Amino acid sequence: MSEVLSREDIYKIAKLANLTISPEEVDSYIIELSAILEYVQQLNDLSTDKIKPTNQITNLSNVWRNDVPIEYEADSKTLLANMLHSERNYLKVNRVIE
Repeated sequence: MSEVLSREDIYKIAKLANLTISPEEVDSYIIELSAILEYVQQLNDLSTDKIKPTNQITNLSNVWRNDVPIEYEADSKTLLANMLHSERNYLKVNRVIE
């Protein structure tokens, strides 16, 4: 796959990723992303017919700790007193999702 991404492709990818890129960055992204796509194509071209599917390699199963409650000495009022913003016994943070 020697197909090189176009400038329009890079701007479309940046828009989908909600990134603002400068015109100077476009040329380096063309080179870098094209190299990544070329590597992925090499992986796609490999024959995996004789390779057994693997979903995990450690042979461990259900490695979990017991869910045991921990008693803390500080109560919620003490913890919230150290927070920058709180409201009705909840930590108040800025909106994360647009």
